[in-house]
Amino acid sequence: PAFVVPLDHAHAPFLESYNYAVAQGATAEWRKMEGVAVDPINNKLYIAISEIGKGMSDGEGAIQLEENICGAVYVADLDAEMNISTLSPLVVGGPYDESNEENPCSVDSIANPDNVFVDSTGTLWIGEDTGEHANNMLWTWDGSELKRFATLPAGSEVTGLHISANGTVFMNVQHPDGVNLYPYNRGTIGVVTGFTAGDTFDAVAVPTGNDAHKVVVAGGEYQVLGRMGSPIPNDLHGARLGQLDMADGSREICNNPDGNMYLPV
Repeated sequence: PAFVVPLDHAHAPFLESYNYAVAQGATAEWRKMEGVAVDPINNKLYIAISEIGKGMSDGEGAIQLEENICGAVYVADLDAEMNISTLSPLVVGGPYDESNEENPCSVDSIANPDNVFVDSTGTLWIGEDTGEHANNMLWTWDGSELKRFATLPAGSEVTGLHISANGTVFMNVQHPDGVNLYPYNRGTIGVVTGFTAGDTFDAVAVPTGNDAHKVVVAGGEYQVLGRMGSPIPNDLHGARLGQLDMADGSREICNNPDGNMYLPV
C-alpha cells in the first residue's frame, strides 16, 4: 500500500512510524510486544513478549527465534544513559501441548505475559492475557523462583497491575465470563488487602471447582473497589462504572477495566 506521506517528509516519523523506523535500520519484527517495566534497583528493563511468532520466528531478518506460542519475558541491563544492548529471555512460557484443551501452555509457567511491574523490593510481577490457560494467572519472579500469586475467574485477564511504593498490590479483572460467581461475573477494579509485596507466601494451586470462577490470592484478600455496571456512589446523574453514553442516546456498559485504576493515595 502507498505511504500516507513520503518517508523523507517531516511528519513521516508520526504518520508512518513503522515504515520510517524500518528505513532507519530499526528492528520491526516483534510479535506481540506488550508490557514494559523498569527496575531502578537493579538497573534492568523487562519486556513482555506475549507470543514469539511470525516475524520473530520466520527465519528472516534480525530476529530469528523458535516459535513459542506461550511467550516470554525478556530482560536487559540498563547503562548509565538508560540504553540497552542485549535482550535475554528471563521467564519463558511452555512447553506447549496442543492436546491439552484447557491448558495448552504448561500451568507451571507463564502464558502470554502482558502486564509487568517491578515492586520496591525488585521483584517482578507478571500478569497474563491468554487463552492458553483456562484461568489467567498473576506471577512473581524474585530472581530465582517463579511463583503463582493469584488466579482469576474464567474468561478474564489480569489488567491494571500496579504495586504502590508501600507494597500494596492493585489488580483488575477484565472481561470475565458471565457465569462466574458474583461479583466476578463482571469486570472489577480491586486491591489486595492484608498483604504487602515482599511478604512470603505459598503459591496458589491451579483452580478447580468454584475457585475457577473467582479471584484467589496467595496472601491477604482481594477487595473489589469497583464493579463494572454498578452505580457510582453519589453521582448526580446516576451513572454506572464503565458506562458509555452513545450518540443515539443509548447507554452501554464496558466490561474491560484495563488501565482504569483508582489512584493509590
